Amino acid sequence: EGFLDKLMGPEEAAAYREAMGEEGGSSTTDVSSAGLTPEQSARLKVVQDRERSRELVEQRKREYLAWAVEFNRGDDDPQAWIDGTFTFNPDGTVDTKGDLILGSMGVKGLTRLPKGLNRVNGNFYFNHNKFTSLEGLPSEIQNDLNLQDSDGLGSLEGLLGTKIKGNLILRGIPATTIPEGIDLGGKVVV
Repeated sequence: EGFLDKLMGPEEAAAYREAMGEEGGSSTTDVSSAGLTPEQSARLKVVQDRERSRELVEQRKREYLAWAVEFNRGDDDPQAWIDGTFTFNPDGTVDTKGDLILGSMGVKGLTRLPKGLNRVNGNFYFNHNKFTSLEGLPSEIQNDLNLQDSDGLGSLEGLLGTKIKGNLILRGIPATTIPEGIDLGGKVVV
């Protein structure tokens, strides 16, 4: 008895398999024309949505692992660092479990942030890096954002759209203009 049998019941699962063909069919098949009842179609849509979410999460996990390996984060076990640091959400966004430390504490060669970073549930230490853009910054940082001594950072435009609930630390960066409209709960430290 497979997953579909448990979810839909044996008869409905058999009807689905028949409608989709021996190979499992395509996810773009119009399920309403596949001989399923509206209830079966609704259940099938739920199954397909869950599968898409699961695939998106797995894809995002692979991307984050490749990113961590790229700049040697996690020392001997980047997968353990990823698992201990991030929560992968069904919509493809990623939150941290606490502080995100991508600063001078052992990070070498960091030039970019990964896709999908949504919320840092703590401080975000992004200081002493060689990046030139804030592209990929999360939409929310629960505490401070530390960009200190990031000598390649010539613009702070990437801060727009990010809610920083704590302080923004900007000592020793070449950018001299702070864009208007930054959502900042604390103070700017220069």
